[in-house]
Amino acid sequence: MDKENFPRKIGEYIVYKKHCVYEIVDIKEEKICGTKKSYYVLKSVYDDRSAVYVPTDSEVLVSLMTSPFTYEEALAVIDESKSADVVWKEEVAERFKYFDELMQEDSLPRLISAYFLLSLQKEEALRAKKKFFAHDERTMQAAFKLICEAFAFSLDIKKDAVVPFICDRLS
Repeated sequence: MDKENFPRKIGEYIVYKKHCVYEIVDIKEEKICGTKKSYYVLKSVYDDRSAVYVPTDSEVLVSLMTSPFTYEEALAVIDESKSADVVWKEEVAERFKYFDELMQEDSLPRLISAYFLLSLQKEEALRAKKKFFAHDERTMQAAFKLICEAFAFSLDIKKDAVVPFICDRLS
């Protein structure tokens, strides 16, 4: 196997699927179910225990490997979130469905907007001593994780500094 003939190279940083940043640590052949295939071996930049094997011959999966944002692109996405159309739905089942669909989108500006909307609603619920639904909490935490992973690398800051950075940028 000639590792030089693959479009992506060992040591390259990429974003795979839902905004998670990985480093290509190897390109190797594995025999699975009796078939030998070449795989990109991806290691998460933020979780040493996370490894992903992407078949090099799968155009669909390889197309999900993109370059991380530049610093300027990250700022533009954050700025775009100011005008992202995300609304609070009072009807619980409708809201759960709405946010589940939003989480499946590939829109970081809307994800940022959703995270801040959920955070605001949580604060209001706590102040009013009302219930903040577990589904809303899980959605908010999932959005938080994706936002932090998507932007920390590009902004060259720690993950826990991403949300304060975005708050400062948007205020």
